[in-house]
Amino acid sequence: MEGTDGGDLEGKKTFDRKANLKDVKLVLGSLKFLLERTDGQPNIVQWALDSLQWANPEDVHKKLDQIPQVGDKTASLFLRDLVFDFDLEGKLEQL
Repeated sequence: MEGTDGGDLEGKKTFDRKANLKDVKLVLGSLKFLLERTDGQPNIVQWALDSLQWANPEDVHKKLDQIPQVGDKTASLFLRDLVFDFDLEGKLEQL
């Protein structure tokens, strides 16, 4: 918000609109994923934990990667955090 002409602020507004659109796509994609692909489990963390009990971690990763705006890196970091937060290290053969 530097200056009085609003030039800097205007550029920021354009960036925020693009960022907001990506955020909206992520939220809507996540909700759609939860409704359509998790057998009714409304909590993505619980869904992932349940899925890791019976599915290959690579398959869980692939499903997460299908959510709009969630790519390989985000899916990997999400699963890594689950491993550390829920003490799954050593309980999963691969991740």
